Amino acid sequence: MKYIWLLLFLAIPILVHLFSFRKAKKILFSNLRFVKEISSSSKSKTKLKHYLLLINRFFLFLSICLYFFYFLDTGGRFTAFSQARVFFDDSNSLFVEKNGKKGFDSGKELLDQLSIDLDNVEFGSDEKIDILSALKYKDYDVYLSDFQGVSATDLTALKKDSLSSKTLFHLGNITAHQNLFIDSLSIEFSSEDLSTQRISLIPRLSGTSEPGVGIFRLINEQRQLSSVAVDFSKMSKVIFDISSGLSGEFSVELQGDDVYYDNKFIFYLENRIKPTVAIVSESSSLYLREVFGNLDAFTVSNINPESIDYRLVELSDIVILNELSDLPSGFVSQLDSKTILVFPGKDGVEFTKWKGVSALPRESGNPLSFAIDFNHPLFSGVFASKSKDVDAPFGTPVFDIKGEYEVLISFRDKTPYLLRLLNSNTYFFNSSLDPKLSNFASHALFLPLMYQLAFSSVEYSYNASSYPGDIRSMQVENQEYPPRISSDNFELIPEFNPSEKGLAIKIPQLEPGFYDLKHIEDSSVIAVNILKEESLMEGITQEELKTFFEETSHINIADGDFSKEGLGLSESSLWKYALILILIFVVSETLLHRFLR
Repeated sequence: MKYIWLLLFLAIPILVHLFSFRKAKKILFSNLRFVKEISSSSKSKTKLKHYLLLINRFFLFLSICLYFFYFLDTGGRFTAFSQARVFFDDSNSLFVEKNGKKGFDSGKELLDQLSIDLDNVEFGSDEKIDILSALKYKDYDVYLSDFQGVSATDLTALKKDSLSSKTLFHLGNITAHQNLFIDSLSIEFSSEDLSTQRISLIPRLSGTSEPGVGIFRLINEQRQLSSVAVDFSKMSKVIFDISSGLSGEFSVELQGDDVYYDNKFIFYLENRIKPTVAIVSESSSLYLREVFGNLDAFTVSNINPESIDYRLVELSDIVILNELSDLPSGFVSQLDSKTILVFPGKDGVEFTKWKGVSALPRESGNPLSFAIDFNHPLFSGVFASKSKDVDAPFGTPVFDIKGEYEVLISFRDKTPYLLRLLNSNTYFFNSSLDPKLSNFASHALFLPLMYQLAFSSVEYSYNASSYPGDIRSMQVENQEYPPRISSDNFELIPEFNPSEKGLAIKIPQLEPGFYDLKHIEDSSVIAVNILKEESLMEGITQEELKTFFEETSHINIADGDFSKEGLGLSESSLWKYALILILIFVVSETLLHRFLR
């Protein structure tokens, strides 16, 4: 169309030129005095003609400059927005379809209609900022977003800043949708079945609460392991029990009725950590050897108290002191970070080795049965049913104990049997494992209780999943050397700081996926998911925006179906007006030549 206008511009002066010729008219005169009068008149007209032509040509040249400036610079279109500073929020919620169209696609169409080149637009992902921080801390003329996570109070600064005119384009209606996503993940190991590990997921449904069913599929290395269907109204926890030998890249794929973009949650499982147990005992204990004899579940070291290998103690997660009459000087201070289980002999080691408790040897008496608190976390999963008629074990108390501690199991007379020092992982058993003094070691309760204590002592500190902004700890020796996060396409150095646990590494803004976290020779895999804030379909609506800025003249609100008339924009672009002016001035020059001879 613009080329037709250009041809028309070239054709008009040619037509005017072709039809403006007139034959010279012969004038007869009889006296030379008339020649002088004619000459005087022509000079005055010539001056006037020159001034008019000068003005006309000046405006003609100006119109031509305007035409080529607008026509060539904007591709034949020009609006008030073409030179505006634009922030385009490209968060995941903008890829939700509304009436068959994604909000992000609507935003690109808007930019095209407003003659705004995408090269001049600042996207949220490029700036590493979201729409909220852009509204608060950045100065843009145009904002394109669904305003997810934005409230009216977040826009107060815009309302007060009347010196700068802004246009807010509301793309889509995020609050009209609902989204199913994973809020948290935990890995649990059962003391009853060492061959399995439990994946516990907490799902959430955001947005409008429509009835429906959510389907969760657990995938490992492109192979579906299990699936669970849960009614939206009954959703609390999703559980997958898988083999403890499985590790690597996992994902949970989510499907449901009218749920949207956040339909995949990824995590990475390392090989199960085997607790390392050091048994310090003057005599070999058959019971302890049998409990921790499963080499697939534990790494066990038997240490003679007369020649303690402190290197083995340092590498152990659990240290068991069994029937020791005495301890080497300073040995207890080296156990501060360990889980310690103390089984006394008949004349066992004194409790005064540990701060906070004191004990006196108790006169021998009759064995007492245990009083079991079925609701204590220590017995979680141990009993199939809670019954007061359970055949409880019995033992003979060795000490009368005083101090600050938590009683986990007591005798029927309220004397503590199993106690834990406050703010510590030190556990004392107030009876020997000698079968003459207690039947606890041969009781069915002994094995699961020992497993509970053992597995709770191992801190599974690795995070199966991460989000941008999370802090990950990495145990390294050289804390000055920077870590690196890499994938097949790039490598970067994240923000990091030395800490007591090694390096504290901040996960940068990354696309969802699996990444390698490396530090010299150490490496691990991190699984990065969509920010949970992005999964929440909550935000200010277009109607709320209009109400909030109702009396504010410098803020303009529009949605994806806007019209230029509604924004005060003319359908005709300014280059067309410049072209019309050019035609007017060309015709004016022709007329000046015609009538001012």
